[in-house]
Amino acid sequence: MRFFSSLTAVFAIVISVNAAYISKRAPANVESCVSSFKYVSTEIDELRTVVQDGGILDTGYAYHDLQRSINSAQASCCSINTVIAEVDSDYVIGVINTITPKMQSALTLVATKKDDYNIFTRVLVENRVKELEKTTTHLNTCLNNFTPESKKSALQAYIDAINLAFSSTIAAYD
Repeated sequence: MRFFSSLTAVFAIVISVNAAYISKRAPANVESCVSSFKYVSTEIDELRTVVQDGGILDTGYAYHDLQRSINSAQASCCSINTVIAEVDSDYVIGVINTITPKMQSALTLVATKKDDYNIFTRVLVENRVKELEKTTTHLNTCLNNFTPESKKSALQAYIDAINLAFSSTIAAYD
């Protein structure tokens, strides 16, 4: 009988430890940053769709919405003023990992659409892309500030890939 009650006690401890581990969440400021990035991801998808199929007016709204979502991400991520835990950094970088190819694809699409636009529209699009690049650069600074040293090279690889996509798109419009 003692064996079963001891086994039950051990089983209860194992379950409570697992439950505590499973329910551990990132700090609220990291969750807010990640949530903002997920919204950016949605807006990138919308921009890609509109650039591909929509008119210039719809594209202008999509740029504005993406700009606003990046500003929101900047506000939430820049509120993190200390280096975060590696596991939390992995969480943030994991979301950036999914955003990077989407952003590259959207910017490549914008570059390929250049010939579809008149000169006035080209100037507007180029200015919008430059504004997005500037906002993204500010956001990258925040990300670097709270990322642990051991994770900075992974983060930098994504930042470099996005920066290259911005440079290529802007060069296509110059």
